[in-house]
Amino acid sequence: MRHGHCHVACCLTGRVRQRHRRGFTLIELLVVISIIALLISIAMPSLRGARDQAKQTVCRANLRSINTALLAYVSEYDCYPVLFRVNVNNCNRVSWATWSFGGWTGRDYFTYCDAEGSGTHCYQTYQRPLSVYMLEPYAVAPDRKGPDNVFGTPDDQVTEMPVYRCPADTVSTQWRWNYGSNWDTADVPPAVREMSAYEQCGSSYQMNYYWFYQARARAVVSAGPCAVKRRWEAAFDIGRNIWRRADEFAGASRFVTLAEDPFDWGIAQSLSSSADGEAGPDFQHAYTGLQTLGLHGKWSRHMVSFLDGHVDYLLADTRYQREAVWTVTNERWYDTRRRENCP
Repeated sequence: MRHGHCHVACCLTGRVRQRHRRGFTLIELLVVISIIALLISIAMPSLRGARDQAKQTVCRANLRSINTALLAYVSEYDCYPVLFRVNVNNCNRVSWATWSFGGWTGRDYFTYCDAEGSGTHCYQTYQRPLSVYMLEPYAVAPDRKGPDNVFGTPDDQVTEMPVYRCPADTVSTQWRWNYGSNWDTADVPPAVREMSAYEQCGSSYQMNYYWFYQARARAVVSAGPCAVKRRWEAAFDIGRNIWRRADEFAGASRFVTLAEDPFDWGIAQSLSSSADGEAGPDFQHAYTGLQTLGLHGKWSRHMVSFLDGHVDYLLADTRYQREAVWTVTNERWYDTRRRENCP
């Protein structure tokens, strides 16, 4: 009897314990999930802000490194590292690009390079003056096709320049030049529209070239063979003195040397109405540029480097060519003294 009594007691005890061993109710579970979701929503902006700040830090450091090399190049050679092409069949067909100064070849062969890795706006790494300067004393070899024997594919043997890539660079503006005023409605391949500036043209950063348009307007050459080529050379001679005398007239801390890709596109629109870049006496209001979204996701906020060596993430309204703390050109910077050609 004692044995049976204990058995019943044990069973009763077990039932009691089972009644207290229960899980969450549906309401309790929903409350916990809601609390977790609330905490995540509170934390996400902070995490996103930290991530964006990290990208800005890397972008700033990259631009500072490039600008330091640029200023060293200018100091050593007394000119700026610009590469421009002259068509081998027609010396009056001349072109250059804001990214031909440095960076790497890029992968947009559909737009800039032909099947053999050449073309009007195809500048390989070994041809870009500042890239060669930064990689010295190592020799930079021309790009070579990979085993598939096709340029512009991942197996190409190329010399990349990661320092020219901003982590926030996701979409390029440079391809728009190939479609003129119809770029927003043109039938552009998605692969091109979604390509970063670094992947497309080899650099997330563009050189300030707006002084060139004013210099070209003042470059006068005699008529004759290769007049366009000679005029461009004269314009670059004038431009060299613009850089040299920028501190005298505008202050080196205001003169823009390099800037992130959208900055270049915005200001470029201020020159689109002038065939020769002659913007008139008031360069700030002669033509209206375009406000642009910066690489880091804010309107009219751009990473910019200056002639005195500093880099700033600043508010820059690219509808104008100069503001209080920055400028891309100034009509007072000209003289026509000629200098030796750049290396």
